[in-house]
Amino acid sequence: MAIALTCTCGAFLEVDDRFAGQMIQCPDCGRPLQAAPGEKLPLRTSGWAIASLFASVAGALTLIGPLLGIAAGGLALRSIRKHPDRLAGRSYALAGIVLGFLFSIVSGLAVLAPDILGIDFLLHGAEWAGKLDYSGSLEVKTDRGFFITKPTADWGLYRGQLETDPEKPMAVLNSDQVILVNVAEDAHAIGYLMVKTQLVEEQDSDRKTALDTFARSELLRMLGRRRRGAGELPVEVVSSRMTADDGREVQELVVDVQPGRQPRSFVMRVIRGGDDIFIIAAGTRKNRFAALEKELRKLIEGFKIKR
Repeated sequence: MAIALTCTCGAFLEVDDRFAGQMIQCPDCGRPLQAAPGEKLPLRTSGWAIASLFASVAGALTLIGPLLGIAAGGLALRSIRKHPDRLAGRSYALAGIVLGFLFSIVSGLAVLAPDILGIDFLLHGAEWAGKLDYSGSLEVKTDRGFFITKPTADWGLYRGQLETDPEKPMAVLNSDQVILVNVAEDAHAIGYLMVKTQLVEEQDSDRKTALDTFARSELLRMLGRRRRGAGELPVEVVSSRMTADDGREVQELVVDVQPGRQPRSFVMRVIRGGDDIFIIAAGTRKNRFAALEKELRKLIEGFKIKR
């Protein structure tokens, strides 16, 4: 846009607006003239700066959101530096970058070490939501010749095994496998019966039978999100000892297994009752096992065979 000037000598001239506010010389008389200062346009907030803050906050725990926020913030600062007379939003861009770095760290911890932030509790809660039953007493009865007394009310019974007959008590199960879950501690237990006709080989020892069936159990399949019929998981025996329960000889084992991303440790009891083998195993993540071992042992001690 041109700026119009009139000299005292009567000369009329137009100059480019880039000379606004500067002294120029009249081409006719040579007198100095000052071009009027141009209007200062209002600064416009950088779209990249707004996008940076929005991406970092809206995608806080998605990892990709904070990274986009950092990238957008960098572009915003570059644009503002090149056009300081036209662009604003430096504070938005800096906030987007700082929050982007912060949420990137939080997102990384949530993926790699969710237990540090307590996020694993939320994840497990969502995973087992609507699948556990906490009603009734601590004693879980079955029609398979055994019952389990839960150590605390924090242990829920996996609903996939509940008896569907409305005339039967909810606490009675119709499955060979009883699965209990403590969501807050990411701890699990399974109790089941193996009758003689179910054994793969009659010559197998009770211990080998217990480990083989445990490796194929529904609990480990769910913990590892594995398909039904998937191959057996390797189960490592860490320690073993012989004990007694109600006059019966009991093999007690501590085993390590990795059904999914997290390695887990279980304390297991193998009890021979006539031609049947009763198995109870309770465990949690390997790095939490020592802290929860007392409660896990209390649970397996609550496994009793009906006389």
